[in-house]
Amino acid sequence: MASITLWPDAAGTLTGIDDCTEANHWSAVDDLIDSSYVRQDSGTDSDYYHMQALGIPGASIINSVRVRWRAYSHKIFPGGFGDAAGGLRLGGVNVTVSFGLDNAWLNYDALISRPGGGSWTVADFAATEFVLTLASGSGWSACSSIRVDIDYTPSLSVNPILFIG
Repeated sequence: MASITLWPDAAGTLTGIDDCTEANHWSAVDDLIDSSYVRQDSGTDSDYYHMQALGIPGASIINSVRVRWRAYSHKIFPGGFGDAAGGLRLGGVNVTVSFGLDNAWLNYDALISRPGGGSWTVADFAATEFVLTLASGSGWSACSSIRVDIDYTPSLSVNPILFIG
């Protein structure tokens, strides 16, 4: 078994989160540095991000897909902390997992099933986007990174041998 990690590399089909510390939302969440992030100041909204090319043989078998994100909630007013949901989008269908946040940068992760059902294929990732949803709670919520870890079994290539007798 092998694995590969993919990061955002461009904007996706939705940019709805309120604010970010970089020129582009996707570039604020494409590393493990907490000083760059996207932030939701009030209410709930989402960003979708394009992901890097998968770069594995097309006949490989996808064993698991895990989305990882790092998020924080700053509580300003009495009330609860915010929420963050991470996941993937394929064919107009989102699959996300939501966690309540805390007043510290923490790591979250979840196995993500294929949006629309069935098994993941290598070809799916050409049209898959990251989904990040932030809910502000009684202050604001932020995310500093999102990525996907894909475990797969590489396809075997067989080279026929020609025997001449």
